[in-house]
Amino acid sequence: MSKNTICIMAALWLSLLTVGWTGSVVYAVENRPGMDHYLDGLEAYDRGAYDEALADFSKAIEKDGNNMEYQYRFGLTYSKLGKDLEASSIFRAVIAKDKARYGAAYFDLADIHTRKKDYAAALKVLDEAEKNVEDTARVYMEKGVVCLKMKDTACAEDNFRKALALKPELAQSAYYHLGLVYLEKNDSAAAKGMFKQAIDVDPKTDIAAAARSAMENTGAMRRAAKPWHVIADLSYAYDDNIPNDPLDAPGFSADPATDLGDQYQALGLNAYYSFSFSSNLGLDVGYALSYLRYNDSDNGNILGNSPYLLLKHSGKSWAADLRYTYSYYTEDGDKKLSQNALVPTIRVDEPYGMQSSISLGYIDKDYLDDGVTPDASHMFVKARQMFKIPGREIRPFLGMGYGDEDADTDEATYTYFEFMAGVSFLLPYSIYADLSYTDLRSDYDVVYGAGKREDKGYLIFTQLSKNVYDGVIARLSYLYVKNNSNVMTSGLTPNYDPYEYDKNIVKFQVEVSL
Repeated sequence: MSKNTICIMAALWLSLLTVGWTGSVVYAVENRPGMDHYLDGLEAYDRGAYDEALADFSKAIEKDGNNMEYQYRFGLTYSKLGKDLEASSIFRAVIAKDKARYGAAYFDLADIHTRKKDYAAALKVLDEAEKNVEDTARVYMEKGVVCLKMKDTACAEDNFRKALALKPELAQSAYYHLGLVYLEKNDSAAAKGMFKQAIDVDPKTDIAAAARSAMENTGAMRRAAKPWHVIADLSYAYDDNIPNDPLDAPGFSADPATDLGDQYQALGLNAYYSFSFSSNLGLDVGYALSYLRYNDSDNGNILGNSPYLLLKHSGKSWAADLRYTYSYYTEDGDKKLSQNALVPTIRVDEPYGMQSSISLGYIDKDYLDDGVTPDASHMFVKARQMFKIPGREIRPFLGMGYGDEDADTDEATYTYFEFMAGVSFLLPYSIYADLSYTDLRSDYDVVYGAGKREDKGYLIFTQLSKNVYDGVIARLSYLYVKNNSNVMTSGLTPNYDPYEYDKNIVKFQVEVSL
C-alpha cells in the first residue's frame, strides 16, 4: 500500500468521523471544503506531477484558506519545484499558526538552507525546532547531518549520539551516519564497525543496503580522499606467436608473424595527484611510465611516457569523467609512436543495484618510424551493464563494443566487435575476484585470395585484489588471448595461419595512496 493511499484513506476516515456514520463518503468530502482538490493533489504529488499538484492544492486553499494541511502540502510542492522563497514563506506561516502539529516544517526549512549550502542558517532553524517540537531526537539527527556536510565531525558525532540515546529505534540510521563520521575522520576501522552495527539492526532495509555498500567502498573512498596515488606493476608474458604490434590492443594483429615464441616482461609506474574543487568535481593529473623487454631479442624493446588528465564529475545517481592522454613511445631508443587519446565515460546508478556505463573514444596514432608502420585514427564505443544479486556480494555484468581503425594502408585498417560477460564476487579473507570472457571479431580491408581477412579470437581475464593495509591494495591478474584468422600461407609446408597466436600475461600490481 502506497503512502499516498494511506493518506487518502486516513483523510476519508477522518471525514466520516466528522460527519457521523449516517453520511456518505461524497457527503463527507463535500462538507470538508476543498477536500476533493486536496486528494487530487496528493495523488499528483505522489506520482511526481508537481505542477499539477500545485494547481490542485491551490484550488483546495481557495475553498478553505485556514486549513493548515492544505497550506503545508502547498509548501512541500513549491519546495519540490525548487521555488524555495515561496516554500520558505509558507513553512514559516504554518509554523506560526500551529507549530505543535506542523513542527515538521522546521525540518523542511532546514533542508532548503542545506540544499543551498547555507549550513549556518540550517542549524539556526534546527535550534529553533529543538525548543518547539517534541521529537528532539529527530532534531539531533538533522543537526548531525548538517554538521557532517560542514565536515564538523565533532558536532556531527555529538548529535548522532544524542539522537541514539533519546530514541533507540533510530539506532540503524544513527549507526550508519556515525560510520560516515568516522570515514570523514579517516578512521576506516571504526567506520566499518558502525556500518556493521547498522546492518545487524535489520539487514533487509535500505539503510542496511547503504551500509553494506559503504563497507565495500570504504577502502576506495579512503584512497580517493588522499591526494597522491602511486601504482606499480610487474608483468610476465609468453606469446606463442607475435603477429601484433606491442603498441596495439591485445587481439588485434597488424603484421605477419616474425617469431614463433617469445617471453617478455613489462614494468609500469603510474603516479597521479587528485585535485578536489568541490564535493562532486575533481581533476587527476598523472604520469605513467612503461617498459617492455623481450627475452629472446635485443630488439623491439619499448619505452612509453604518458602524461594524462582526468576530469571527474558526479551527481546523485550518476558520474562522468573525461580523460586525455598523450603517449610517446620509443623502440630501442628510436622514435616509434606519438599518440593522443580522448575518452569520455558516463556511469548511471539504477534501481536494484544495477549500473550502466558507456565510453566513447578517439585515438590518433602518429608513427614516427619513417613510414614503416602506417599512421591511423581509432574510434570506439563501449557499453556495459552491471547487475547485483540481492543479498549476495555477486555482481554479474554484460558488455559490448564496436571500434574502427582507419589506417593509411588496407593491411592495417579494420573494424571490430566485442562481446563481454563476467562476474565480480567476494571471496573469504575479503579478497575480491573478477572473471570475464570477451569474444572478438575483426574485419580487415586487406584482401587475401578470395576474400578479406577476418580474425576471430577471445580473451579470458581473471583478477584477485585485496586491501592489504589502509591505503594499500594488491592485485594479481592473468590474461589469456587467443587469435585466429581466415588467412593461410601458400607454398609452405605445412601451411599455417600467420595471424594465429596465444598470449599469456601474468601481472602483479600494487597501488598506494599517500
